[in-house]
Amino acid sequence: MDSNHDDQFQQDLQCAMEDSRSESSTPRQSSTESGSSQPKNSFLIECAQLERERLAQLKRPHSEENQEELTSLRHGRQNISTSCSHTDKRTHTPFTSASSSKADGELCPAANLHSMPRQDSKPTFRFTEALGPKSQIMFAIISSYSTSVSWIYKFFDPCMPVIMVAQPDLSGQARIKNILPNWVMMVPFLHNGHGCQHMKFMLIFYETGRLCVAISTANLIDYDWRDIENMSGPFILLHQIAVWLQDIPPHPYCSPHDPKFTDDFPSIMQYVLHAANVCDALTNMLTHEHPNLPLQSISDLCSKWDRSKVKVKLIPSIAGKHEGWHRVAQSGHPRLMKTLRDFGPQTGKGKATKELSVECQGSSIGTYSTQWLNVFYYSVCW
Repeated sequence: MDSNHDDQFQQDLQCAMEDSRSESSTPRQSSTESGSSQPKNSFLIECAQLERERLAQLKRPHSEENQEELTSLRHGRQNISTSCSHTDKRTHTPFTSASSSKADGELCPAANLHSMPRQDSKPTFRFTEALGPKSQIMFAIISSYSTSVSWIYKFFDPCMPVIMVAQPDLSGQARIKNILPNWVMMVPFLHNGHGCQHMKFMLIFYETGRLCVAISTANLIDYDWRDIENMSGPFILLHQIAVWLQDIPPHPYCSPHDPKFTDDFPSIMQYVLHAANVCDALTNMLTHEHPNLPLQSISDLCSKWDRSKVKVKLIPSIAGKHEGWHRVAQSGHPRLMKTLRDFGPQTGKGKATKELSVECQGSSIGTYSTQWLNVFYYSVCW
């Protein structure tokens, strides 16, 4: 962007902010009345409003936010029958807009309120299609940096057990809490309260025995899936998020996992769940109301599901102090460096070698120091 365009952008942004401040005192025209007279900077006004909402959401204490949502949910549940029988026996595929092959380890774009059809004519899907019919889900483990309990709750049967990994408070202390019937909230430990729980994933266990692993770019909150754009590409138009999906069928027999393998998919997923303190929440559920969960221990991930088709390497982001190369290389950009070295990608050999271009994004770019960027660059361009 040249200086003229930059100056114009700043002028438009300032105008949008002024219009936004006066918006509350000015009646808004309906879409039929505005027509072509709609201000050309309306998009910037919407962006400014979304940014204010996002910042307000982050500033609110998570305990206060969750308590308000839980109070509302408990009030709403007074009119819900205590019966937990499943009457919906539909057997349709969990992907209606995209075929079931989409779950075979592929990064899938998800449509939101502002998305447009893909230029390559391939389908997109929505959050409900990634989950599938709630009547077929037996158990779920969900994790997000920011979670709207009242929003995510409606996507699951009230009688289905759910473990939710949430953001710790300023103390950084791990804790477990029964927030709703069949719902347990777990927050991981953060040393001296530093860092954050930023991982966004879901493990969905179905009645058929299969397991679906979903890793998303969006939080489990309504406006992330409705408005946010954080994925782009030559065939993917603006205003889309992305979810990596992997369907894992049950193993026909319990296959012992070789303890020598500590770098494969189930081992790293197991490491993530331990770091998120899911073990305590799982033990709580098994001991009390749900003794027959499909996952009886975290180690079952390495033996009860057929991982032969999983081809990816997980790169988790776990806050804390990591000592010893074995632990250091299991998280963050050192894990990225090790993964790239293991895969051994090349842009060519000798004179045919091409210059490598790396595109990345981050949610806290203002806090990146030059030292950190240099280390990250070394990890990426090993």
